[in-house]
Amino acid sequence: MKDLIAGIVKKIVIILIWILIWQGVALLINNDIYFAGPIDTIKELFSLFGSSEYWLTIANSLGRILAGFLIAFAVGYGLSFVSYGLPIIKDFMGPFVSLIKSVPVASVVVMLLIWFGSDNITYVIAFMVVFPAIYISMLEGLESTDPDMIEMARSFRMSKLKTYRYIYRAAYMSSLNAAIKVSIGMCFKACVAAEIIGLPSLSIGEHIYMGKIYFETKSVFAWTASLIVLSIIVEKILLAIVNWWQIRGLGVGVRPALKLERYLKDNPPLKPVDIVLNDITCSYGEDEVIKDFSYKFEKGNIYFLIGESGEGKTTLLNVIGQAFPESSRLFQEDRLCPLLTGLGNVCIVNPIYTYNEIGWYFEKVGLDVTSNLPILALSGGMKRRVALLRALLADGEVVLLDEPFAGLDYENKEKVAYLIKELQRDRCVIVTGHSREDADLLGAVTVELTH
Repeated sequence: MKDLIAGIVKKIVIILIWILIWQGVALLINNDIYFAGPIDTIKELFSLFGSSEYWLTIANSLGRILAGFLIAFAVGYGLSFVSYGLPIIKDFMGPFVSLIKSVPVASVVVMLLIWFGSDNITYVIAFMVVFPAIYISMLEGLESTDPDMIEMARSFRMSKLKTYRYIYRAAYMSSLNAAIKVSIGMCFKACVAAEIIGLPSLSIGEHIYMGKIYFETKSVFAWTASLIVLSIIVEKILLAIVNWWQIRGLGVGVRPALKLERYLKDNPPLKPVDIVLNDITCSYGEDEVIKDFSYKFEKGNIYFLIGESGEGKTTLLNVIGQAFPESSRLFQEDRLCPLLTGLGNVCIVNPIYTYNEIGWYFEKVGLDVTSNLPILALSGGMKRRVALLRALLADGEVVLLDEPFAGLDYENKEKVAYLIKELQRDRCVIVTGHSREDADLLGAVTVELTH
């Protein structure tokens, strides 16, 4: 709280210092035709506040600017997804986006006035300024999405909506916020500049132009100050809406017992299956990691793939995961959604357990579900246990666990082994590791991988 107050006081002091500098420059020039000081500007603003024409002008300009911004935002937002999914559309849009991003507003405003008229030019200018910023930032954010997280979503059969909400949105939100901050100010400046040229009736640009014509410098300053304040307020409101929308979309619910029962009636759990591999060979470049590997992993058993690093344990799990896409995975990396809580990360994969059951398993691994801490606040070991619970509680025909005992002491290894056996549900469970003691804890069938 003290830091917040200190920050506010600091901003106020900085603003006051700039106002004093402004007043000092005005006193130095001492000519209100060339330069209006803050006192004259504030007086002019107060006189404008009492005029209905002032508020009508603000409403007209603000309405046109916001409408143009929102149209450009919607088009840029939507087209970024289309371009991300269809590279041919991205290539097709490239020259157009580069063109409108590079063309100066002043060089085309006359032609735009001829084509669209002074009353409609604001919408076009807003689109030219905002669309490239939103489109490019969104596309860069989508393309920066971690491919490992996308693979995780596919492995757990997350719907397209969930993948968008919890993975893609987390990737592009920072880029989108930055684009809004940059584009909203540019949009206000460019649109008012176009109004000064086009002179639509009852617009901020018209009043600034008339102030210049009649040497009413304080009026120009007053309308400019109004523009700056409007831009700041709109930016704050838009960012608040975007952040609220982001947080609102992160809620993940757990089905109560009755809803879970109805869900399982319509979506029965996947049936465990055997895994039969014949003559599997995998190479990385010229290095042969797995050669002519054949084995039958039977449902109802736990198997422990043992071997040194580089022997192909993770590679073999990847092969099985590709052959059996409806599998539950614990990857070498945790691959948790950073914006969700531990409970949320488990629940996005449609666990076939009730809230109380999930909470019980959280407590069994030392995670207090009632605290509902975000993943970013958890330690590395706690994240690993959340990732393990996600794999075990999810519905999958097989369970693939890549080194679930890594970094754990013996006591925690016992807890993990208990959970794996408790939540096996007659499925084929394949675990990787380096220690035969870990295999013994699971009572697993050991499968040794060697070159």
